[in-house]
Amino acid sequence: MSHEKRGGPAEHVYLLPPPRVLPHGELPPVIEPALRGVPAFDGPAPDQFEPFESDELPPVVSPESLERIREMVLAHETVREQVGGGRLEWIGVSVLDDKAAEDGVESLLLAILFSYDRNRAIEVRLDRDGEKVHDVSVQEYQPPPTDEEIRRAVELARSDPRLAEQLSDNLVGTALLVGSPGSNHRMFDVRFGCASERLPRFMAAVDLSREAVVRVGSCCGHDLGHAVLQEGVEP
Repeated sequence: MSHEKRGGPAEHVYLLPPPRVLPHGELPPVIEPALRGVPAFDGPAPDQFEPFESDELPPVVSPESLERIREMVLAHETVREQVGGGRLEWIGVSVLDDKAAEDGVESLLLAILFSYDRNRAIEVRLDRDGEKVHDVSVQEYQPPPTDEEIRRAVELARSDPRLAEQLSDNLVGTALLVGSPGSNHRMFDVRFGCASERLPRFMAAVDLSREAVVRVGSCCGHDLGHAVLQEGVEP
C-alpha cells in the first residue's frame, strides 16, 4: 500500500496480514467431565489452554450490614404498608454506581423485595451506610431469583404427583425465572436431567405466586402416562 506525498516520492507502508479467521467463529468448548449428547465439534482445536481459578471478590456490603439493613427495611412503616402482611421474598441489596452520586442522587444502596400477593417488586433506596430510608416505590418487573426461590420451585415440581414417579434420585433439578406475561407472576421453568447429559428429561412450569405447578412434560419423549405435556394446576 502506498501514499503519495505532494512534491515527493511515494512512501511505502507495510501492513500486517489479517489474523486467521476461524471458520466456526469460535473455539470448541472445554467441558470436564464430558457431557453425553454433545455434538462433535469439527473445528480447530486450541493449541494450548490452561484452566485457572479466579479469586472471589469481597462483598461490597458486609454480611452484618446486610442483616441490619434487612431488619430495618422489613420493619419500615411504608414497606409494611406496601407488603400488607402478605408473602414476600427478600431479593437483596445492591450498590448504585458512582454516576448516581455524580448526578446528585443521595441514595447509594438499593434493597429489593418481591411481593407474591401483589406480583410487584418493591424498591427501597437507602443512604450509603444503610441507616436511613430515602424512598420506597413499587415497580412492575421481575427481579433476579434467589437461591431459596430456585430451591422451592424445584421442590414443588419434584413433589408433583404427575412427575414424582418419573424422577429418580440421579435426576438433578434446576430452575430459570421466565416470568408470566400479562400477570407478572413469579413463574419458573424447572428442568430435571442427569448431570452427565446435555439435555434434560422432564420439565415443569412452577408459579411461586400461587405456589402451584402449572404444567409438567417430557423433554425427550418419555411417556408420563397419558400425555407428553399436561396443563393445569394440581390441587
